[in-house]
Amino acid sequence: MAFAFKERLGAILNYESLSFTDAVFCGYSIHYNNDNQAMDFKIDTTDTYVHIGVPAAALDEIMAAALEERVGQLTYYGSNNFLIDLSACQSADENGFEALATWHEQLYSEGRSLVFTGLQPGVLAVAKEAQLDGALNIAPTEIEAVDIISMEILERDLFGEES
Repeated sequence: MAFAFKERLGAILNYESLSFTDAVFCGYSIHYNNDNQAMDFKIDTTDTYVHIGVPAAALDEIMAAALEERVGQLTYYGSNNFLIDLSACQSADENGFEALATWHEQLYSEGRSLVFTGLQPGVLAVAKEAQLDGALNIAPTEIEAVDIISMEILERDLFGEES
């Protein structure tokens, strides 16, 4: 999976500048040298969802790709519902939100849940400018995000029984 991630980021970064480390369910780090930044996702699992804390200061295409890769690994191990806490993100760009919207649609088509919470006012403003705030599940609080996931699980269970 590391190779697939490097390949996807190849258009953005030079392969030589990307080093990759991973420990399943114990955190995740992606280090790249463009600005000497690193992304370490905080992963907490519950019975019904996986909580992913994103400590990155900026929501951009690189962070969205790293987050998508991590969730892809977690889905491989059986996780289907994700709560993404973006409260540490102080800035964002449209490319990051476009990547999240595409990924959001893909997960829902596979019968999974994805809810974002903790968006700072400036970050939410970028989503609204890009007209993507309606394309994503955005909850103002973590409790509301958990409620959305719970309702979606219930919906899938009910529709599954009716089929």
